[in-house]
Amino acid sequence: MLEKTLYVEGEKFDKEGIVVKAVYNNGNSEEISDYVLSGVDMSQIGTHQITVSYQGLTTTFDIEVIGKSLKNISATGVKKTEYMPGEKLDLTGLVVKAIYNNGTSSELSADDYTVSGYTGTVGNNIISVTYGGKSATFVVVVHNPSGEWVVTKEATCTSEGEKVQYCKDCDKELYREKIEKKAHTLVKDVAVDATCTTPGKTEGTHCSVCGEVIVKQDEIPALGHSFGDWEIVSKATCENAGELKRVCSVCGAEETKKDPATVTMSKNSFVYSGKVQKPVVVVKDSKGRIIPSAGYTITYSKGCKAVGKYALKLTFKGNYRGTINRTYTIVPKATSISSVLSGKKTFTINWKKQTTESSGYEVQYATASSFKGAKTVAVTSSKITSKKIAAVTSKRKYYVRVRAYKKVGNTKYYSAWSGVKTVVVK
Repeated sequence: MLEKTLYVEGEKFDKEGIVVKAVYNNGNSEEISDYVLSGVDMSQIGTHQITVSYQGLTTTFDIEVIGKSLKNISATGVKKTEYMPGEKLDLTGLVVKAIYNNGTSSELSADDYTVSGYTGTVGNNIISVTYGGKSATFVVVVHNPSGEWVVTKEATCTSEGEKVQYCKDCDKELYREKIEKKAHTLVKDVAVDATCTTPGKTEGTHCSVCGEVIVKQDEIPALGHSFGDWEIVSKATCENAGELKRVCSVCGAEETKKDPATVTMSKNSFVYSGKVQKPVVVVKDSKGRIIPSAGYTITYSKGCKAVGKYALKLTFKGNYRGTINRTYTIVPKATSISSVLSGKKTFTINWKKQTTESSGYEVQYATASSFKGAKTVAVTSSKITSKKIAAVTSKRKYYVRVRAYKKVGNTKYYSAWSGVKTVVVK
């Protein structure tokens, strides 16, 4: 049996409940689904005869189409639902739809409907939207500000604070504002004058609450003493060291020193000999008189035989006080050039082997006899006694010399240069 026979204009025809059977001449029947319906026009109001066709046979039934009418309306989507006193109603986002009795709907424009009910007074305002005699409502609330600010975070001199204001009726937070930072509580950092021995400071300021430095105190370097001339307290003699004194004119500090003795070594450098070598030391007072050896002792570094640097320490004793340190060196023996052979834009230099206390050699050559602008080539083995120099200028005269060296730790000690040889490049 057909379930639905009453329709609204524009409503879709519903086949639910239609049962079509084919009846055959042998008395049998069966339900069929491949029938055809005609006469369905839902846009026309009135009684419609619907024809069912199947294999040239037809049957009919009636439906009634009545006019479309407004069932109700909806009002949704408004974005602003909370207001402060004095604010105008904001309908941004509002969507109003007309809903019809045939199940369809259409969105209305703002010119189609009217809005009422907003008074702007504190409390709930029921907003009514009206169209075609139908209405839909929604609620907006107008808050009641307390007028009193509540501080939620105190401002300090390093950070802002915050304050809020609530609604009297619902305690909702309505306003939140920043509170400006407080001013620093300045404290003066007193300037300190520099003295002869201690640094001073310029005047500065800082905050006594947070400790932030507002004006930095710069350090003033110590002035240093303003000493006058040295004055003789006691003169040095053969038996006694003299003493000198000077006084600072600012703070009165005194500085004293011994009348200096002169220490002279017979040599500052020795050539390796295979034997222990130490310089002869002569010590004189300020007047040039020799201080006897009873007035001091001398100690030397260990060895004093191999190539390297050695120290001596002179320590005064008896009526003399203080120490004096000196150093001297022992260097490798020098070598000599055997020959210099000219080649095509080259030359080869040969020298005598010097393997005792020697690590290698340096060959130096130049176009000036003064060796100004000379080039130096290292030979890192003491067993090699020749070196070919390439990329030199043809027909030019070159001056050549050689020296040995010994590497001790990170320091090289050099022999004297050999005699100079000359060569004219082919």
